[in-house]
Amino acid sequence: MKIKLFIIVILVFSASFAFAAVGGKANKVVAVSGFENNDETSIMNKWVDPLESQGVFEKNGYKHVEKMSLPNNGRDSMRNDIKKLAKTINNELVKDGQNITGVDLVGHSKGGVCIENFSAVIANPDSEIYKELKESGECDELLARWNSDKMFVENVVPVSAPMDGTYKSIQNFVKSDDLLAKAARNKATKDEHGMKIINEGMLSLAKANDDVDYLNSLKPGPSRKVYLVSNYDPIVPSASAYKANQGYTEFVKGSSGHSSIFNPKNPDAVDAIFRGLKSDPNDKSDYNNPKVSWKTKAKDMAIDGIVNTVTLPGKVAGTTVSVAAKIIKAPFVLAGKIFKGIGSFFSKKESNQKGSTVASGTSGADSTGGSSGGASGQKGNGIEWTSLGDIEREYLGE
Repeated sequence: MKIKLFIIVILVFSASFAFAAVGGKANKVVAVSGFENNDETSIMNKWVDPLESQGVFEKNGYKHVEKMSLPNNGRDSMRNDIKKLAKTINNELVKDGQNITGVDLVGHSKGGVCIENFSAVIANPDSEIYKELKESGECDELLARWNSDKMFVENVVPVSAPMDGTYKSIQNFVKSDDLLAKAARNKATKDEHGMKIINEGMLSLAKANDDVDYLNSLKPGPSRKVYLVSNYDPIVPSASAYKANQGYTEFVKGSSGHSSIFNPKNPDAVDAIFRGLKSDPNDKSDYNNPKVSWKTKAKDMAIDGIVNTVTLPGKVAGTTVSVAAKIIKAPFVLAGKIFKGIGSFFSKKESNQKGSTVASGTSGADSTGGSSGGASGQKGNGIEWTSLGDIEREYLGE
């Protein structure tokens, strides 16, 4: 029987968990905690433990489940998530590579985005992340295995994963020019750990940086993709949870919620996950563009509207701050221009006097024009007031 390393990466909201199981002789298990979760209380524990005790993993060729964490509990960029996953698989190969002949991946939410993009990165040797992995020297075993077997990563199963980001209302707010949104983005980039919600991982999901678009632009790898979508997800719109015609997409029966597909008591959900993991990786005949029901579309629109309403105070506050700043700044700008004009006038007068002196032959020591910088923008004459944009750059670090 073919032995596989089975890795599950899961995220609650923007958190990530990764699990690996090895069927056959190796049977390794890697445990990963996620965003605002720990290894003891994560929802994945509630899914894995009962299934493992019932022998479900062993029946499917996976005897154990081991946890590993994505960088900073999923708060880092997607690029760092991919690198960590690559290093984890590489370490498993270093320890027991002779017993691992293939890799299956399943991930929830941001973890699902991670595993899908990981499968694309290793299939694109010209991509930035692949080059970084190669140059690091920390994934030599993985890359060597991939180069010798292009189907080494066989099945990839993203579950409730925002492949194209979260709801548009959130994306629009985070990417807006409001001062509050700018402050949030700056907080995320200046502080490695960011705030509890504002961080690089969240900005990626809100498509406030180029991570998602860049990774989606990569040529898909040869791995088989199975996208599992919840019928009602308050975090991920259904249209973003799969890539049309790039994999088999299934709306899981009895699923209602962002993490509902990992309910061990839902036989339809358990069956859907293991069917995806155990499917023939060479079979792409069932790749589809599923028809989304009007009920699901209505729910997505309702959630988007609610989110838009919730973020409205922030938008209003940001706009109010921007307008107030301009109003408060206006008299100072006017005064600055007046003082600058006066300084420029006297600077020019002084320059003309010096020019006349030089022309009359009384002094040839200084023929530079004598400007002390008021007209040229240097410190000296007049007051140089910054624009609101300069103020934002100074205080927001942009």
